[in-house]
Amino acid sequence: MNRRARFGLIFAAFAAVIALLFYLGWLQGAAAFIFFIGLCVLFHEVGHFVVAKLCRMGVPEFAVGFGPSLASFRSGETEYHFRVLPLGGYVKIAGFEPGEDQEAPGGFFTKPRWMGALTLVAGSFMNVVLAALLFAITGAVWGEITGTTNVVERVMENSPAEAAGMQAGDIIVAVDGQRFGTQLAQVRRGSAASRAGLRPGDYILKINDVEVAGRRELRLALEGAVQARQPIRVLFERDLLQLERTMLPPQGKPSAEDVLGLFGISCRPLEPDDIRQIILSSPERRLTISVMRGARQVKLSVLPQSILEKVPRKTEEGKIVFDRRKVGQIGIVFQAEWRRLGVGESIAGGCQRAVGWVALMVMFLREMILGNIAPEGGGPVAIAVEMSKAARMGLYTVLNQIAIISVNLAIINLLPIPILDGGHLTILGYEAILRRRISERSRTAVLVGGLVFIVAVFLLITARDIFDLVLQKIS
Repeated sequence: MNRRARFGLIFAAFAAVIALLFYLGWLQGAAAFIFFIGLCVLFHEVGHFVVAKLCRMGVPEFAVGFGPSLASFRSGETEYHFRVLPLGGYVKIAGFEPGEDQEAPGGFFTKPRWMGALTLVAGSFMNVVLAALLFAITGAVWGEITGTTNVVERVMENSPAEAAGMQAGDIIVAVDGQRFGTQLAQVRRGSAASRAGLRPGDYILKINDVEVAGRRELRLALEGAVQARQPIRVLFERDLLQLERTMLPPQGKPSAEDVLGLFGISCRPLEPDDIRQIILSSPERRLTISVMRGARQVKLSVLPQSILEKVPRKTEEGKIVFDRRKVGQIGIVFQAEWRRLGVGESIAGGCQRAVGWVALMVMFLREMILGNIAPEGGGPVAIAVEMSKAARMGLYTVLNQIAIISVNLAIINLLPIPILDGGHLTILGYEAILRRRISERSRTAVLVGGLVFIVAVFLLITARDIFDLVLQKIS
């Protein structure tokens, strides 16, 4: 067997083992994180490799993974390796690394700067391509989620829901006797709610800083506000944005059943978002959840476990900050409603979603730089925790999660920080303005400074992630 065939056989065997482990449910947590982050890095390096080759740059080596080589072969000038640690890949471009001969034939710096810029950008471009590909795969295999039902699709192992006897297929019809949530179905024109700017579809979260979960709590909160005869502060959610309005109490003293009508609002029947809100606002408070199981109704007593979660909040100055808050969790996944997609529609939708996530990440970074959003993000530890959760929820969730991570890596790599692709692009731009290359000594100093900065940020973020995990355990 020649070296090329051995390389292909080992690579195929590795891919088959990974697929089998995931099918058996054994690829979770750290293993899922390592493999899928490695996939993102590999696509990134393939982008650099392909464009460098197209620009006729010398590429002495391309490796899948790191560490000792398990298999290798040579094609043309390039030595291809499959290495023992599947943590992405590596491409070596002639003359690019500090200390190498920058004037060597085919070297990175012997080519026009626009070629160098294309080679650098190609890595992030391939991360976006990976995201579009994964989104397209989920669209073609599963379809598009059009909504969520009250049907329990999955009950997590060792969860409060499992302990209470909840089963897949149960239909949640009430929580603590409440069959209606806090999402507004109607807002009567000219009513107090309408004058305050409330609309159908809004989710009421708080009345005068008191959390409400379900129509009963909303009714009681409004009754107390009417009796106090004070302006009522209403915190609500619209299109994932939390807003606050002041509502003046109407004249008259309503009956207990008519208080919502007095304000000109009615609520929709209990939906998954309402159920989640009630559970989130009930850490370690026992709930009675009524479910339809076949033709009979069953009442289950569930005690949501308390977890520490970062919850976004808008300050009076309009800045979005993230507070650590205890929330409830019972460990269920609701059944989604799906719409089947054709291949063409899946590809178009995948591209659209990938571009949409790029725009969202750019907007988030811009708002963070402007100070409108508090700096927030997760490092390897936080990503591993999220990947572990995604792995337990199924392949669809994992693929979507890794697509989003791939977009994040694409944007972060283009930040103008030395050692990252964006830092190298910035240096190229500076050289284009000077119309000459900076000295090797200056370039090395800048890159070392960038490396120190990246390592410091990495350590700080990792320490914060570990701190959050410790708080989660002791809270």
